[in-house]
Amino acid sequence: MSSERYEFTIKGTIKELLTYKSGIFGIAFLILLVTLSVYTIVVLPYDQTIKLWRGEGGVWLETPRTAQPYWVNYFGQNLPETIKRDSSQSGQSGTVKIVTPIPQSGLKLARISFTFDFLYDSFPSEINIFFSVKFNESSPLLNIYWVKPSGTEIRLLTYIPRSQNDKLYLSINSEVSNALSLYVYNVLGGASENPLPP
Repeated sequence: MSSERYEFTIKGTIKELLTYKSGIFGIAFLILLVTLSVYTIVVLPYDQTIKLWRGEGGVWLETPRTAQPYWVNYFGQNLPETIKRDSSQSGQSGTVKIVTPIPQSGLKLARISFTFDFLYDSFPSEINIFFSVKFNESSPLLNIYWVKPSGTEIRLLTYIPRSQNDKLYLSINSEVSNALSLYVYNVLGGASENPLPP
């Protein structure tokens, strides 16, 4: 700083800060933050921002609660990302839906298969199924299987949706955990060293 009298005005302060590299960086960073703040206020309406922040209307329902953000994979990790499959989307990659009428019963048999490549280094934090079913009198009976790449089928559970928009959290379902434990027990021919939690 010069030995002359200090100028305590905005212009003088900025002029003094611009004489240092760290000052230039700090001013640029502040300008960036102010610009992002103004952009956010203009682009996202206040009501929408509050709804997103509070998670109203189930806006975060399909987002795993314990999953790390996807950008951690940029730092050398290969953690699972959210994979979504929707049987109502015709022609969606990895989704096959076959509906067969059952003669003289008025019922239909639907087989819905979701396939995906899981090329990650860790297990998924959650596996969930969100149902949107249409029925008049009684709920459909669902048999849910996990099919391995080898073609081996593991019956996870039989499920009856409680409503037309039901949710099934496979990751915390005790029947699914028991089915997988039984499968591991049968494949290994005895108790495993690392049994699945009950």
